[in-house]
Amino acid sequence: MMNILRGYELVSGQKVNKDKSFFYLHEKTLLIMTIRLRKLTGLKPGNFPFIYLGCPVYYGRKHRRYYKGLIKKIVARIYSWQNRFLTFGGWESKANTR
Repeated sequence: MMNILRGYELVSGQKVNKDKSFFYLHEKTLLIMTIRLRKLTGLKPGNFPFIYLGCPVYYGRKHRRYYKGLIKKIVARIYSWQNRFLTFGGWESKANTR
């Protein structure tokens, strides 16, 4: 795995930031395996769930709490569109409700 990352660094000219990189294992993985991987890779173990490119990454059943942040962003985006496309009458009635 580390050879692949080194190859990526050579080809792309980019460096992998080990302070921001993690490896993920199942929660029942033996502690000794986690320690070995940490020593071999120089990476830290991460925990599930985590957010990648704005989406939750997890294993097992879906939970509403995993999607709360994503739903908040989507709703905020929809409301911003709604406000942008309101007619003058819509703005007027919205102002009167406050």
